[in-house]
Amino acid sequence: MPSPAKEKKAQRVLKSLAPQHLAYKKLQRALARYRGIQKKGGFTTISSGPVMEPGLLDERMPQVRKRLYEEGYLIAASGGNLYDEMVSNAIKSSGHRVVWKSMPILARERFRQ
Repeated sequence: MPSPAKEKKAQRVLKSLAPQHLAYKKLQRALARYRGIQKKGGFTTISSGPVMEPGLLDERMPQVRKRLYEEGYLIAASGGNLYDEMVSNAIKSSGHRVVWKSMPILARERFRQ
């Protein structure tokens, strides 16, 4: 068994080998954030149904708002059942995130310009 001093030195050496790039550090923070979300049960799921259209009411809209809030695209999860401009803009600003690719109920809006 290695001595505590050798073990401590080995830990320092291994830590120094990690990339020092800002992008790597951001990825580490994002991974920690997503692991925290996973520990709390994961992201809000959105019930399946017909494609949601801007300007129309949909009972799933609170789920969409909450999910956008969890992802950091809305400043609050509150709001009604209307697919309004705020939700539309949040979905567009989410870019090509994998989460929306798996949700055909919102797919049309993502690709509208």
